[in-house]
Amino acid sequence: MHTLRTRIKKDIVCKSPLLRGVAVRRLVRRGRRTDGVCESWFIEKNLNMQGGEKQKIIIRYNPKLKQLASNLRKNGTLAEVLLWKELKGGKIQGYDFHRQKPIGNYIVDFFCPELRLAIEIDGCTHGYKEVEDENRQKELEKLGIIFLRFTDSNVKKACWAVVEEIKNWIEKNK
Repeated sequence: MHTLRTRIKKDIVCKSPLLRGVAVRRLVRRGRRTDGVCESWFIEKNLNMQGGEKQKIIIRYNPKLKQLASNLRKNGTLAEVLLWKELKGGKIQGYDFHRQKPIGNYIVDFFCPELRLAIEIDGCTHGYKEVEDENRQKELEKLGIIFLRFTDSNVKKACWAVVEEIKNWIEKNK
């Protein structure tokens, strides 16, 4: 048996490249299944009723990772904080990024659900986990998630260059 909470946010202007500037209503359902897997569904519905387009993105995650993700957000590295200042609030071409987002049995540093783009910052914490990171990336890429990786030192020394690289990737792939 599923327990679902449903919440309808107010009408907003869509930032999706397909429906940019169109008024949409966003319906968000969050539920917990009996097998312990949580799902988030983001459904955008075109209110103009022209074509009745719907976009559905399903992201499943392990609910045990929510608290860990929250702790990681509170105790982020300097590079994560610097990059988050540039990503949050739709500053990059209007796209919404999430920080320390649980996906499946993993947590990615930054994630944009519209683009299915994960951004990872590899630093001293990742230095000894290269094989593990590679396996994790392969598993998440099977879900259609694309990874961009940057080193901790690159973000600290030239955050503007990292942001430009992200913008260039978005332009090429949106």
